[in-house]
Amino acid sequence: MPETTIRVYKMSKEFSKQTFGMDYVCEHLHTRIAGGAAIQKEEIGSFGPHSRAGNDDDDCQAVLCLACGELYSRGAVFSEHPVFREPALESSVFKGVLKK
Repeated sequence: MPETTIRVYKMSKEFSKQTFGMDYVCEHLHTRIAGGAAIQKEEIGSFGPHSRAGNDDDDCQAVLCLACGELYSRGAVFSEHPVFREPALESSVFKGVLKK
């Protein structure tokens, strides 16, 4: 049976308040942040150190939505290719989106 993987995206430091200080977010939260939405604590299923590709020595700091948090608790892992090679979400791409 194939392993379940969770796609995560690296975020730049300027989004650390929205990502609760974590370096990576799952694809669902990434989509919301990219759309300019604020992430509510009720939407978070898991945050903190998570092991990548089942390797406990290779942790990353990530925040996951409820669905991805549930998958992770059931043994899903983060895929290293191409997920961790994608560029960080930069503010220049979303210039003015997060300003109120």
